[in-house]
Amino acid sequence: MKNIKAVISAALCAGLGLSFAAMTMNAGAVESEESLVLEEYTGTMPVETTAAITTTTVMTDTEAELQKLREKGSRMVGEYTRQEKILLGELDADAPRITLEEAEAIIKEGGSFRDILKKFMEIHKYPDYNGGSGVSNTEFWLNDSGSCMILFTVSNFDTIAYIESSYLGSIEEFRFLYNSYEDKADIPQNIRLDEYKVYNDIVAGDVNGDGSLNVADVVMLQRWIIGASDELADWRLGNVVEDDRLDSFDLCLLKRMVVESMRD
Repeated sequence: MKNIKAVISAALCAGLGLSFAAMTMNAGAVESEESLVLEEYTGTMPVETTAAITTTTVMTDTEAELQKLREKGSRMVGEYTRQEKILLGELDADAPRITLEEAEAIIKEGGSFRDILKKFMEIHKYPDYNGGSGVSNTEFWLNDSGSCMILFTVSNFDTIAYIESSYLGSIEEFRFLYNSYEDKADIPQNIRLDEYKVYNDIVAGDVNGDGSLNVADVVMLQRWIIGASDELADWRLGNVVEDDRLDSFDLCLLKRMVVESMRD
């Protein structure tokens, strides 16, 4: 078939005066003629472009909180099971916690370590923390922060202990509720309070609230004590003497803590 350019040129030279609007071709002829034109064309053809679609994933507040919680659990070689279930919508935030009275009553009834744990789960549903390295620790918190807890420990022997701590995580009360250790007078106290401090972002002495203990905390506390500033992110974090008040004793101890942390 003749080239479409040649056809048009011949038609014009012959004086036919035909316009493109009056020209008719069948579909097969058009396709054939267009392919020849493309083969002979050496210029730049227009390129059809498609707009790039960028997908940005925005985390919801719940997803961000869940991610942060799992990161904390990873640091503690375990997981904060109960709170995770709440964030996932699998447990009501107001679901009942076991009480110390209920716990002591269950243990008093007797039964094996596993039986006692099962009865705890029936009330509490999920432990607040579960994990551990070298030993298995299961914690049932008696309050939302975990400053009071009942700790199940499985290692070479099984123990259940009641632990109460201060705001900064120091032990205020510790007593065993159950143990399978033969020598009752020499039971190692495997106290687990790091989970409580990590979960609540507790860094003793961190009065400026930047998540770490450093010289800036000393400066802020000193300015507060001498009355040069009333700025403190959390006064309880500065109460390192743990006497429920801030004074020069806290400042002296905080300085020592900072020096020791710098040495480490």
